[in-house]
Amino acid sequence: MGEKMQKDLIVVESPNKIKSIQSYLGDSYNVIATCGHLRELAKKSGYDPKTYDLKWEIIKTTNKKLSKKQQIKTIIDLAKKSNNIYLATDPDREGEAISWHVYDLLPKKDKERVKRITFNEITQKAILKSIDEKHDIDFNLVDSQFARRILDRVIGYKLSGLVKKNLHGLSAGRVQSIALLFVVERELERRSFVKEEWYQIEGIIEKNIFVSLRKIPYDVELYNQKDNSDSDLKFLHKKDAQRVIDDLSDIFKVYSIDDLKITKGDVQLPLTTDKLLQIASNNFGWSANKTTLIAQQMFEGLEINNQQLALITYPRTDSERLSDDFLQEANAFIENNFGKEYLENFKNKKINRKEVNIQDAHEAIRPVDINLKPEEIKDYVSLDIYKLYNLVWNKTLSALMKVPTFNKQVIRFINNEYKFYTAYKTIRTLGYWILDFYKKQRDELEFQPPIINVGDEFKKEKIDLIQKETTPPPYYTEASLIAALKNAGVGRPSTYATMATIGTTRGYINKDKSKLIPTELGIKVIQELKEAFPKVISIKFTSEMEERLDVIANGKLFWKDLVSTFIPIFEEEVKQAYTKIEKVPDEKINRLCPICAHDLLIKRSRMNTRFIACSNFPTCRFTESLEKPEILNELCPNCSKSLVKRKNRKNKYFIGCTGYPECNFIRNLDESNNDKNDFNQ
Repeated sequence: MGEKMQKDLIVVESPNKIKSIQSYLGDSYNVIATCGHLRELAKKSGYDPKTYDLKWEIIKTTNKKLSKKQQIKTIIDLAKKSNNIYLATDPDREGEAISWHVYDLLPKKDKERVKRITFNEITQKAILKSIDEKHDIDFNLVDSQFARRILDRVIGYKLSGLVKKNLHGLSAGRVQSIALLFVVERELERRSFVKEEWYQIEGIIEKNIFVSLRKIPYDVELYNQKDNSDSDLKFLHKKDAQRVIDDLSDIFKVYSIDDLKITKGDVQLPLTTDKLLQIASNNFGWSANKTTLIAQQMFEGLEINNQQLALITYPRTDSERLSDDFLQEANAFIENNFGKEYLENFKNKKINRKEVNIQDAHEAIRPVDINLKPEEIKDYVSLDIYKLYNLVWNKTLSALMKVPTFNKQVIRFINNEYKFYTAYKTIRTLGYWILDFYKKQRDELEFQPPIINVGDEFKKEKIDLIQKETTPPPYYTEASLIAALKNAGVGRPSTYATMATIGTTRGYINKDKSKLIPTELGIKVIQELKEAFPKVISIKFTSEMEERLDVIANGKLFWKDLVSTFIPIFEEEVKQAYTKIEKVPDEKINRLCPICAHDLLIKRSRMNTRFIACSNFPTCRFTESLEKPEILNELCPNCSKSLVKRKNRKNKYFIGCTGYPECNFIRNLDESNNDKNDFNQ
C-alpha cells in the first residue's frame, strides 16, 4: 500500500486567485496557478502543413522565478501526490485550452484523476458546487481555440511579414486589422464629409419659458423638409428665418395645451464586457485595458477588512443572464431597501441556440454579494476599485428595478400666425433613479414648471436666429469602437480591450485625449491590405469566421475542416500580394551622413521607433535619434565637448557626446543618479 493521498489539487490560471480559493477550501486542498498559458505554438513550424497537427513548445520566460518549465514540474509533482485533480482555469475557450495543456502534460496514470470545474464567481458556495458538478474537458471548446490560434498565427505572421517588408509597418493580424479598418474608414468618412447649414429660431419669453418655432403661415425652402413635420423648423436660407423674426410682435399667446404624455426611461440591462468597458470609458475616461485589469482584480479577490473577498463575477462575458439564486437575493434587497413597488419582473432572455456568439453559460457581470454596498468597501480598496464596483453594483440593481417614468407636457404659442412650442419633462415615478448613482439626472428634472393655461399671454424677452450645421461622424473612442465591433459581430469579450488599444501600440493610431485618429501609416497599411486581401480584411469575413469558431465550439464543425479550407487559399493570396503591393521607399531627410556622405533616411526599428540611419547600411552604421537631443550641463571626459541625452533605436535613453562621430564617448543612464532622476522626470 502506498502513501494515502489526502489532498485534492485545484489548478487555476492566475496566482491572484490562490489566496481567495484557499481561504474557502482550507487545508484539504492545494491550489496552484499556471500563471497563464504554459505552451504556445512552436515559433518556426507550429503546425504540419499536410495534416494540420499542431506542434507545441513550452513558453520561454526571461524571469527564472516565472519559468514555465518549473511551473509545469511543480504542477506534475503536486498532481502525483493528489487524490483528485481539478482544472479550474477560466470558464471560456482560452481557459479550456489551458486546462487541456495541463491535462496533456500530466503522466498517463494521473490523467485518470483529472476533472474540469468552472465557476463564474469566487465564493465558497460556487467553488463547492463546481466540484459537485465536475465534468470532463470540453474538447469542442479546445478545438475552437486551436482553430482560432492557428488562424491568428497564419494570418498574423503572413500579413505582418508583408507589412514590415513593403509598408514600414510593425505588424498586422486577423483581429487587429479589422479594428484599424473601422478607425480608418471613419477617418476617410470625415475627410469626404461636406457640411450643410441651416437656421432655426429660438427664444425666451416671460417667466423664462424657452420656445422654438414649429410652423409658419407660408411656404419657404426648408432644410431636410421631410423631417420637419414634428420638430423645430429648419430654414435653408437665412433671409427666410430673418423675415419671421422681423414679423414677430411682442406677445406670445397660448392657443393649445397637449394632453399629458407619460414616457419611460431607458431599460437597463445587466452588464456585459463591452458595456462595462464603454461605460467606464465614458464615465471615468479609462482605457479598455485599465478597466479590464481592475475588473480582473475584483473577480480574483481582495483583502477587505481582514477578509478575502471577490467582488464581481467573471468579467469576460457576452451574457445578460443572472442566476436564480442571485435574482432572489437582489429582489429581496430591493424590496427591503426601497419597497416592493420598485421591483421589476426581470426575466432572463431565452437564448436561441443559433445565437452562438453568446459565450457558454456565463452570467452577466454582477456583484458577488448584492448586500455588500459600495460604501462598505470604500475605506479598504483603491479609489478605482471603489468606482468600478459602484458602477457594477448600481447598474445591476437598475436592471432589476422599474424604469423611471416622466410627464411630458407640450404647450403651443402663436405670434402673428407663427406657431411656437415649449415642452416640459418632469419626474412621475423614480424607478431606478432612486439610486444615488442617478442623482445628477434626478436633480436636472426636479423642478416645478410654471402654471400655464390656454389664453395666457407672455411678453417676448429674446428671439435668436441660430445658425446650425451638420457635423462629420465623430472620431471613434475606445468606447464607441468597442460598441461598433460588438454590433458587427467581430469581437469577443476576451478580445475587445486588445482590439481597441493595439493600434496605438503599433504606430497605426494616435490617441488624442479620447479620440482615435489613424496615422498616415495606418491608413496606408489598411488600404493596401484591403486591396490585396479584400476577403480577409473585411468585417463580413471576420464576423463569419467568429461564427464558424462558435460552431466548432458547439461541436458541429471539425476545426481542421475550417483551417484546411482557408489556409492554402490565403497563402496563395499572400504570394500574389508581394507583387501587388509596391514597397514604400524610406523617407529622405535632405541631409548627408556625417561619416560617409550618403543620404540619410528615416527608418523604423523592430520596436516601431522611427530613427535616422544611413542609406549606405550595412557598410555604414551611422544612426541618430529623431528626438531632439537634450544638452546636459556636463562636459565629455574625453574631448570636453557638451554631453547630450539621446534615445537609441530600442527607445532607451543614453548619454553621448556632441562630438560624435569623432568622439565615441557613451554612458548608460544608470551609471549616474542624476541621469536617472533626469530620465524619470
